[in-house]
Amino acid sequence: MKVHIAGTTVRIDGTTIVEDVEMAIDSGEFVGLVGPNGSGKTTLLRTIYRALRPVAGAVFVGGDDVWELAPKQAARRTAAVVQETPSDIDFAVFEVVALGRLPHKGLIDRETRADEEICQAALERVGMAGLADRFFATLSGGEKQRVLVARALAQQSSVLVLDEPTNHLDIRFQLELLDLIRGLGVTTIASMHDLALAADHCDRLYALKGGRVVASGTPAEILTPSLIADVFEVGVRTVVDPATQRVLLAFDRLPPAATAATPGSPGPGAPTTGGEHHELT
Repeated sequence: MKVHIAGTTVRIDGTTIVEDVEMAIDSGEFVGLVGPNGSGKTTLLRTIYRALRPVAGAVFVGGDDVWELAPKQAARRTAAVVQETPSDIDFAVFEVVALGRLPHKGLIDRETRADEEICQAALERVGMAGLADRFFATLSGGEKQRVLVARALAQQSSVLVLDEPTNHLDIRFQLELLDLIRGLGVTTIASMHDLALAADHCDRLYALKGGRVVASGTPAEILTPSLIADVFEVGVRTVVDPATQRVLLAFDRLPPAATAATPGSPGPGAPTTGGEHHELT
C-alpha cells in the first residue's frame, strides 16, 4: 500500500515542528527517516497513524486521507510501534498482542480461534511465545519492544510505522527484528538513529533537519561525508572491511576549524581518529 505525505506541516503549541514535508513511499518499500534529535522524525510518523493532525497538507494511505477514514478503518491500514508506551500496563503479554486484533472486530465481538492463532504466530515470530502468560509490566525494555512489534504484526495492516524499533534491543535482536520486518513485504516507514542498520535494511532514506526534508535517496546516496556533516554535525570516514567488503563508517566530532573552513583544516569528510565504527553496505 502506498503512502504519500503531501506538503505536511505540523505545529505543536504554536511551534512548527514539521514544515512542508513531501514524501512518496511505494508499496512494499522499507523507508528510513534519519536525522538528529528534534528534527521532526517522530512527529512526522505520528501524522501517518493519526496521532497528530497536520495544520497544512495531508497524509494519504492507500490513496485516502487518513483523517477522512474511520479510526478502525485507518488502523486496519496502518499499525504503529511507538517509543513511549505506559510501563504499568496490567495485561499479560498475550492480551497485549491480542489488542492488535481490535480493528478487525465489532464492539461486542469475542476473540475467535483464528484471532488466537494469529496472536500466537506473531509472538513466535518475535521470539516471545514462551512469555505469553507473563505480565507486560514485568518485562525488560527489549522484551516489551518485541511484544509491541508482535501486536503490530497481529494487526495485519498493510503499512507499518516504527519509531526507533531497535530501541532497548541487544545487537542480535536488532538484526533479527529488522530482518523480520523487511521480510514481511509490507510498506514500512521507520525512524532510525543507527545509520548502519538503516543502510543495511532500508530501500531508501529521507534525511530530516529542522523539521524539513533536506535529502532523499538510497542509503549510498544519503550517507555521504558531506551530508552527514551537515545533518548530524559529525565527521566521518569510510574503511572497507577486507573480510566482508562492507564499508565501515567511523564517526567523530568535527574539529573546531571545520566550521570556519580555515586553510589546511580537515573538511567534514576528512579522516578522523577514534570515533565509532558502523557498517554501510
